[in-house]
Amino acid sequence: MWSFLSDFYYTNSLIVLFVFLLLILGSKYYYSLSNLRVLFWYCLIAFCQFLTASLYQMNNEDDYSLINFSINIFVLFEYLIFVYFIYINTRSINIKGFIILASLLYVIYALKLWIMDGQIYEHPTFLSLIESFLIISFSLFFFYETFLKKLEGDILITESFWVIFSFFLLFSIMTPFLLLIEFYPQLIFREIYTINNISYLIFYIFLSYVIICKVKYIT
Repeated sequence: MWSFLSDFYYTNSLIVLFVFLLLILGSKYYYSLSNLRVLFWYCLIAFCQFLTASLYQMNNEDDYSLINFSINIFVLFEYLIFVYFIYINTRSINIKGFIILASLLYVIYALKLWIMDGQIYEHPTFLSLIESFLIISFSLFFFYETFLKKLEGDILITESFWVIFSFFLLFSIMTPFLLLIEFYPQLIFREIYTINNISYLIFYIFLSYVIICKVKYIT
């Protein structure tokens, strides 16, 4: 199984398959998905990024500048979409204020890296690492609010809970490997990036399940 997943071609192909499935479902039931609609746009951006990177790499095997550019843009949109979803499902005014402030600083820092430091054509490992810590923190705030404050209703059957749990799971898997890449680049090996792909694959499987359940509920 590992030998199969360890090939980038297969892990990327499986990710694209799930993203394509989500785009089809999202297009067909877009107006019925309510707060899940924002995730349709996330999948569309992810698909465009993958398509851009794949087409560019076909003709420029040794030049990763445009690919890194597309990854930088994708990371920013990913952060904004995930944070927006957590924000609209959070009730605490204080936590919402913290999310807005942290997100504003994150965007300013990203622009500073891209414009002033000229890193928009470099792989955004450190930017992704900050994204991971912030998303994990915001998700924990949501879980605290959900479980410790005992909000009314059975939260475990809502799609919002499982979507945010999938955010938390994705970045919890990715963070140790981002730390390894950032601080010990000499230890980088191919399997690290494969594990990154597998973490996204698990995320898209979760997301597919949630949206399929939503579609079954509304049809």
